[in-house]
Amino acid sequence: MSFAYVGGYTPNGGGIQCFALDRQTGGLTPLALTSGIADPTRLLILGDRLYAANRLHDSIATFAIEGDLRLIGYSATEGSYPRTLVIQGDFLYAMNQRSDAITVFRLEAGRPRFTGQYIPTGSPAHLAFFDARGVSAG
Repeated sequence: MSFAYVGGYTPNGGGIQCFALDRQTGGLTPLALTSGIADPTRLLILGDRLYAANRLHDSIATFAIEGDLRLIGYSATEGSYPRTLVIQGDFLYAMNQRSDAITVFRLEAGRPRFTGQYIPTGSPAHLAFFDARGVSAG
């Protein structure tokens, strides 16, 4: 079975909605809602983990994907108002809009660990990588 995940607002606050994906028609059938994520602005999947930028709590929520989502924990973004997350190799980058900085995390056993790298930049919104060999990355 294939799944799709949508972060957004619900009548009772934010959450991540799990859908069954019909690969033949492209249809989505609602399955479950994982609440407790106030403002999931960006979702990323790597292997059996889903990472969500939790903007109103300045954190990255990490979930195990088991069809439904199981919360593993939260990691502070070390900045304010994470707008976007990007994974490149073993690293996760958080664009912290209000603190005007990118913070860097190493993914260790599927969990983000802050590397100590705090990169000042004006209100970061997105990040893209390009490999000098001409291969798009990230």
